[in-house]
Amino acid sequence: MLITETLARFLSSHKLSLWYAGQFDDSITLELIELAEFDVKAEGLGKSKKKVSFLMAESFQNIVRHKLDYSNEPTREGVFGILSKDKAVSIFSANIIEDEHVKEIKDRLENVNQLSPEELKQYYRKALSEGKFSEKGGAGLGLIGMARKSGRPLQYDFKDLDDVNLFSLQIDHQVKSDDDSCQVSTS
Repeated sequence: MLITETLARFLSSHKLSLWYAGQFDDSITLELIELAEFDVKAEGLGKSKKKVSFLMAESFQNIVRHKLDYSNEPTREGVFGILSKDKAVSIFSANIIEDEHVKEIKDRLENVNQLSPEELKQYYRKALSEGKFSEKGGAGLGLIGMARKSGRPLQYDFKDLDDVNLFSLQIDHQVKSDDDSCQVSTS
């Protein structure tokens, strides 16, 4: 009961709180996009509504494309969440990845986080034009796109779980001053 009460107090000041843990696949991604587009009413959110929808979908897709298959162990599949408070939106994802991918992902995140908005734009165009796709179908555009749309550094962590790693990613987005009338509520 103490955990429930603590969580309830923490979430009571948030305009929106959505958390999902379990199996991740493309059918759930479609549901998430519909939720972002239709169930979340955002008066005066302007450009931020599209950005938040993009960030939610991209974060979720990151789990779908890069998770290890734990279909026999759903508690290890992944976690996705979004919180909205005042003029800030935070999107959180976590999934299990193979040890061999940690350095590559960490290097990409560090690189993306140190680039200016103009450098990110150029880096995105370069990655798009080179068209080098990984075995999972990505060209590294997701992290670049998330950094560009959020306008903030991507926060991340890797936790060693013996033979695999838990990769956590948080994307923060501040609603711009031209969207000051933002009111987020669920229907």
